[in-house]
Amino acid sequence: MRILIDLQSCQSKSKSLDIGRYSMSLALAIARNAASHEVWILLNDRFPRSVPAIRQWFNPLVPREHIVVFSIPPDTRENNPKKNALTRVSEQVRELFISTLQPDIVHISNLFEGWEDDVVVSISSSANSLVNARTPTSITLYDLRPLTQPEVYSPNEAIRRYYRRKVESLRRSQLLLTVSESLRREAIELLDIAPTSVINLSTAEGPQFHSQIKLQTPSKNIDDYCYPNEYSLSTWDQAARQAIAAFERVSTEANTYATSEQLYAHFIAKLSDETALQNQKESDLRILATCISTNLGIYEKQLLVDISQLVLLDEKSGIQRVVRSILVHLLQAPPNDYRVIPVYWDGWQYRQAREFISQMLPKLGSKQTSIQMNETTSDPVVDVNCNDIFLGLDHSAHLAPNTQETLQHFRDLGAEIYFVIYDILLVRHPEWWAREFSTTFHRWLKIIAEISTGLVCISEATAHDIKDWLLHTPPQRVDALRIISFHLGADISQSLPSKGLPQDAEFILQTLQSAPSLLIVSTLEPRKGHSQALEAFNLLWQSGLKINLVIVGREGWQVKPLIAQLNHHPEKDKQLFWLQGISDEYLSQIYLASTALLSPSEGEGFGLPLIEAAQHHLPIIARSLPVYKEVAGDYAFYFEGNQPEPLAEAIKTWLSLYDAGKAPSSKNMPYLTWAESTQQLVDAILPS
Repeated sequence: MRILIDLQSCQSKSKSLDIGRYSMSLALAIARNAASHEVWILLNDRFPRSVPAIRQWFNPLVPREHIVVFSIPPDTRENNPKKNALTRVSEQVRELFISTLQPDIVHISNLFEGWEDDVVVSISSSANSLVNARTPTSITLYDLRPLTQPEVYSPNEAIRRYYRRKVESLRRSQLLLTVSESLRREAIELLDIAPTSVINLSTAEGPQFHSQIKLQTPSKNIDDYCYPNEYSLSTWDQAARQAIAAFERVSTEANTYATSEQLYAHFIAKLSDETALQNQKESDLRILATCISTNLGIYEKQLLVDISQLVLLDEKSGIQRVVRSILVHLLQAPPNDYRVIPVYWDGWQYRQAREFISQMLPKLGSKQTSIQMNETTSDPVVDVNCNDIFLGLDHSAHLAPNTQETLQHFRDLGAEIYFVIYDILLVRHPEWWAREFSTTFHRWLKIIAEISTGLVCISEATAHDIKDWLLHTPPQRVDALRIISFHLGADISQSLPSKGLPQDAEFILQTLQSAPSLLIVSTLEPRKGHSQALEAFNLLWQSGLKINLVIVGREGWQVKPLIAQLNHHPEKDKQLFWLQGISDEYLSQIYLASTALLSPSEGEGFGLPLIEAAQHHLPIIARSLPVYKEVAGDYAFYFEGNQPEPLAEAIKTWLSLYDAGKAPSSKNMPYLTWAESTQQLVDAILPS
């Protein structure tokens, strides 16, 4: 049996009242006692931040994909008479959404919602319904005071009309669950409902029901949303078992559902005949159409992969090699039940990167991908629903102030938001960058720590840095922030490699093979250790040692003196080579022609060149960084110190070991392919 629980009462103003606490407590107990039954939770997208909080309460009782969010237009509250027609249609939109989920029973935690909040709860009559399906419905009933004391609780005609509609919905339900025996008798008498259709759960009796307590909460600020009533678990479990037994009896009346497409087709046909909508503003109708489209999208889950920087410019940096490699494998082998959609920020909103991908597809040859060439290459705006996952794969710190509101809206809809973290060195060592870079990065890190489901780090060392930073800079959140990690891959040939060799390629490759040659692969920037390496080689060359240094990487920032040294060095193009913007094809040949990889960087998030060197069986000389030891273990030779002399001595020592056949070999160093790396990432972010 599929039980769908409408928990809008845990999102609205009722959330911090007895009704909200009771609703949450009973729903949790039903989830705990469901046994073989399938529990789903229905939420409303009009209540920002409540979805993550409620998901936190039901983890791990209810799978994430079973907590669904429907979309309705704003200002649908009942005390807004100008929007009454839109409110009635919004009720139908909710009922349509429910029907497409095909529950065996719907339980409404509180029917009397929506007077002051954008909550829509209804049970339409067959005559007035736009939805071609009926679902057995149960309702928790807390009181009938507007019927017994109308002069107090129904002071004007608008409220009386509202209450009459709710009472009619009560009468159309198949089951009422009351909070006391006296209320059960009252409901049978006043609503003229069969006694067998009204069950007293009795949980609300006793002095404790009206007390408010502070439970240990799943995470900071969740008190602001909802927390359970303080009854013992056994008391709530007893009530839940009563409710489930009643659900089982009522659900036998469930109809056979049409397909989702048929339900929507019927709904749209009926909606076009609704005369009440003819006087609505065009803007309201446009929003209504968007909501219906969003609700329909729940049936095709999307993995939205942000490649904003790659779309703008492929700088052939290490990060963009990662982005290209993972993107290719996601397109070629999309996760089960997900459609992979590359997206980018256009300055105002996220769009599908169809044009970019259509240009990229021919480079994939005959390999199958999840995007077909016959699709239009126009870039439509991204539609998001509650089952989608947004993956910030590309580096996008500069976009954070503009994208924050949109990404928060994705979260409010129930989508998961993940960002890949390559390192947080801009926070740890701001002196390595221009001040504006550090400021931009810190702002981005703070934003994504507040709005993301989780941060996916490219190493355990980076994950440790993030956790330490969060201890000192705790984000304002309503749910726990996941910190997870995966490792990068290495096979350049499987990362959509760029092609082409320069005219002097043969000369350089022969020169590198003619003498010991150490290779540095990285953008030229202060932390990468190029200056120390160059000074160390100056010492080696002055001592008469015949050895080559080849640097592969573009010019970065704050390295003008280093660039001048490289361009005017007496060993330039003799024993010193600086190769900028070379193709992946050429880089692979440089790896094969070199004697060892030298990685003198003072800070890294992972160290992708170490993996690429191991793939080419190239020995590794690396600074003794924790992340390098995580990646390379005993398969690399490590050095200490930040001055040229210790590095020069370390290189001499390594050469002696190499000549004697005793230098650490990277041949058997474990590493992942990009396919395996991508699978690790997918396993980390997809719902279990």
